Amino acid sequence: MHKLSDILNALLKSNIELLEMNEHAEELANNPTAKQLDRFPLSYMLVGKKS
Repeated sequence: MHKLSDILNALLKSNIELLEMNEHAEELANNPTAKQLDRFPLSYMLVGKKS
């Protein structure tokens, strides 16, 4: 698992502009034993553009 701050810092250092970020309550890793939570997001989806 990667910390969100590590992911965002890698984007910034790579000059990638963050266009959109969505949180999902379900795991999006194509795992048949995926869980779903009501409180914390299990997955994030980022959309970026190379500057």
